[in-house]
Amino acid sequence: MKERILTALVLFAIVVGVLFLDPTGVGRYLLVGLAVLSIAYELAQLLQTSPVLLAVVSCIWYLVGARNLHDPPFLFAVLFLCTGTIGCTLTPCRKLDSGRLFSSGWFLAGASIGLLGLIGVPSAFPAILTAAIPIWAGDTAAIFAGKAFGKHKLAPSISPNKTWEGSIANLLAAVGAAAALGYFLKYPIDKMLLLGVSCGVIGQLGDLFESYLKRQAGVKDSGNLLPGHGGVFDRLDSLLMTAPFSYWILSSFLK
Repeated sequence: MKERILTALVLFAIVVGVLFLDPTGVGRYLLVGLAVLSIAYELAQLLQTSPVLLAVVSCIWYLVGARNLHDPPFLFAVLFLCTGTIGCTLTPCRKLDSGRLFSSGWFLAGASIGLLGLIGVPSAFPAILTAAIPIWAGDTAAIFAGKAFGKHKLAPSISPNKTWEGSIANLLAAVGAAAALGYFLKYPIDKMLLLGVSCGVIGQLGDLFESYLKRQAGVKDSGNLLPGHGGVFDRLDSLLMTAPFSYWILSSFLK
């Protein structure tokens, strides 16, 4: 537990330092690039595909995501996320390296575009925290509610510990946290409720997606880069899925 907390504090300090102490903004994009490349490597291991995925994703990230850093195309991000997720789900057990490579690259392109959008939104630090806090609140509520009240399995073949009770608690907590943030930050309550629903629903789908890939690969964590937490993909699976939607919602009123 101490190792897990220490790692979380170090990561938080790095993110805050990059967002506040780098006036050029270059560090933000490098941070996203490193995160996406780390996830690309872990995803390549899960899907047992070629490490060439790193080069493919890097090219897609720069050509599509970084082409317009301050206004990433929302529809492209969602399209890449959806097609990549479906492709990764359908091909992890097959001998189709090209299919896995294509699907993984498309998924990560969509995720990186969404993350780029969040750090390009004015007031980037509040935007990132506003997108992440409902997810953290939902995950925490799901753990406690699942242990206390969980009786009905959500997806036993994918993630045996997840329950419907925990899932509902996750959604309620995500919406509640988003509403509270909206109240304290003076953000439009309707937009924040939409953000909470997005984090509570799509975020859980992202978590299940990664759990499915890990189940297929027969591993507990996507990697071991973060002591006490596993891999980068383990920590960012929900945020990756919700990032394009969070960007779209927040950019509509953070001018």
